[in-house]
Formats: sequence, structure tokens, C-alpha cells
Amino acid sequence: SGDGVERGFVARGLSLKPRFSPIVSRHQRLRDLQRRVWDPSHAFPQVSIRVTTVRARHRKCLISNGGTKPALIAHERNAGATNMTRLTTLIRTVASAAAIAAAGSASAAVVTWTDWTNFATSATSASGTMGGVGVSVTSSTAMNGVTQLGCGTNYWTEPNPSAKPYTGGSVSNAPTPCEQIGLNTAQTGITVTFTSPVSTLYMALLSVGQNGLPVTYDFDQAFVIDSKGQGAWGSDATGGVLGAGDSLTMREFHGLLLFSAPVSSLTFSTNPGEYWHAFTFGSAQVAAVPEPASIALAGLALLAAGAAARRRRA
Repeated sequence: SGDGVERGFVARGLSLKPRFSPIVSRHQRLRDLQRRVWDPSHAFPQVSIRVTTVRARHRKCLISNGGTKPALIAHERNAGATNMTRLTTLIRTVASAAAIAAAGSASAAVVTWTDWTNFATSATSASGTMGGVGVSVTSSTAMNGVTQLGCGTNYWTEPNPSAKPYTGGSVSNAPTPCEQIGLNTAQTGITVTFTSPVSTLYMALLSVGQNGLPVTYDFDQAFVIDSKGQGAWGSDATGGVLGAGDSLTMREFHGLLLFSAPVSSLTFSTNPGEYWHAFTFGSAQVAAVPEPASIALAGLALLAAGAAARRRRA
């Protein structure tokens, strides 16, 4: 079958190429082809044929097999169209994978956590550096919780992989081990100052409150809970309860708070006091990962070159 288009057939090593006249009907051409291939005068009663060149739009050709019953011989579709279909499918697959990879990489922020270097003997001030940004903390009330300046026990742990308090959200790295400022009494006003505005500020909280003793942090600016989960001392069954203003009431809370607006200073209070809880700060930066869009473009170029080569060979 085919609208005046030639086909080559191989029959036991003999190449039979029917010649069609464009003005002859398709059915007439088919009967002519049948007579040429299956004429009893030929010495090939059991001719085996295969399609070697296909340029037709039809899915099947009806060819007599020399007996009384016709046989439907399936042929391959247009090779060029098949290659283009495969290329289109591959392009869509790679593009989808690149989009997913781009979304994943965009949500994994690398945070530079504060390196606390000084804690006053009066326990009313502390300071450190957060990358190239200086951080200072002052309070009118002594901060007598468990404070660590890079030595001691690491409490910034994530014992449950399915409930990560610090890397379960948009952050890829937990706070630096053994770096924290501790509290154990109610605080009427703690002020944190940064030497330059921080565009994306994270506050990590450790073991705030207890199941039977909730503790509330009240801030002077808006925030969201970025992640929460099971930490060194357990987890908060309530997940933290947002209250009036910019407050958060916690019962054994471990997690991250995100202040998205540029922050030059931050003031908060805590109430009531408890055994101890701690905090630290970090700033986000872009994760150093390969650009999925560039990888996808390179892959698409290779696929296109391969498809073009296959079409030329066909």
C-alpha cells in the first residue's frame, strides 16, 4: 500500500522493486504488486519478504501469501517520524527532570551559623560572627542557661530521620555543634544586633518549654516556622502554637524560625523561666550545586545530534 510511493523488497536475495504509475489506482497497484511477487511462474513459491524502506503513512499492507487466505504484514512506521517522536518524548522527560531538580536545589539553603566567640562574665551579653556579619546579644537579665562557645556537648542533633527539626524545611545543614546561648529565667527583653542587614535570618531553638511547662517567645517582627521535629530532648506534640502578635508558645520545641525581611536588629522576650533552653542564629546563602538547567540543555543537544544522525542513516 502507499500513495504512489516506492518500496523495496528483498525476496531470498532477489530485490524486487515494483514500479507504480501515479495515475493508476492504489488497488490496481496492489494487485500488480501481488502478481509480480507471487506469480506461480516464479520459482519462489515460499517467498519470504521484509520491508526495507518504509515511507508510507499506512500501518499495514495487505499482501497475498500465495494461498487462499490473505495475510496482514505489519511494517515499521516512517523512521523519521519515529525518531522525532522518541526525541520529543526524551526532551519532555529531561525537561521535567530539570524542573524538578531546579525546584529541589532552590529549596536547599546552606546556612552560615554564628560562631560565638565571647560571653560576658555577667551573662548579660554575648558576641560572635556569622560569616562576615558581626552578631551581638544583650539582655537586662542574666542569661544563665547552658551556653557553649564551640566546646562541650552537641545538642543540635536530629535523632529521627523522619522528623528533622533543623533540616526538615528549607535548610540543608543543622547549627554548628556546641555553639549556643542558653536561658533559664524569664527575659523581658533580649536584643540581637547585626553589623549589616541580614536578608534571610534563621533562629534555631533548642528544647524550649516542657510538656507540662510551656514557654512563650514574643518577637518584635514577623516570622514563620521553617521546620520542627524531634531533637536532643524530644519533641513538641503541639508543634508550637502561634499566639497574639508575633509570639510562639512551645512545649519541648526543637526547630527553626525564619525571618524573611532584612533584619538589622531583633528583640524578643521569654516567659516563664524553666530548667534551660538555648538559641543561635544563621544566615542563608545560595547552595553551591550544579545548575540543572545547564545540564538539561547539554543533554538535549546530545539527544538532538543523535536523532539527526539516525535519520541520515535511515
